Amino acid sequence: MDYFELYGIVPSMQIDREQIQKKYYQLSRQFHPDHFGLAEEAAREEALQMSSLINEGRQVLQTPMLRLAYLLRQLGIIEEDEKYTLAPDFLMDMMEFNEQLMFLETEGDQTQYQVLLNQLNETEENLRMPIQPYLDLPQWNLDVLNPALLKDYYYKMKYLERIKDNLKAFTQLD
Repeated sequence: MDYFELYGIVPSMQIDREQIQKKYYQLSRQFHPDHFGLAEEAAREEALQMSSLINEGRQVLQTPMLRLAYLLRQLGIIEEDEKYTLAPDFLMDMMEFNEQLMFLETEGDQTQYQVLLNQLNETEENLRMPIQPYLDLPQWNLDVLNPALLKDYYYKMKYLERIKDNLKAFTQLD
């Protein structure tokens, strides 16, 4: 059973977070291991496994990048631990962002931080524009998707998010 099926929603990037939360509470009550304390070992084990699946599913469905990765894996577009080669021009841009981040860590100020954050957000928006129609689809299937474009977007966003996370971590040190 996949997470979308478990939560009773269609595979898509468009989800109703409130619906996910309601279903989470319903499933959590139904399969909470405490309700199976006096049950047979097999039933207790199944409840524990379902509880884990429910928690993992909620996290994946409510986190956009995790949901995207999950959808792409479900459709066979990306594979676990795949080595994907990004375009050299993109990698050069990311290297420049990393250099700006290193400079910020040693000599930067709030203005330079904001400039870098704005550049990262603009890059993110530019990456999203070509795939926005796919993100807006009410249901994903391979007949209407551009797998190569989505795969490239995913790996670029993964790289960009690491830089944004490093930037956030740097600001939390202040």
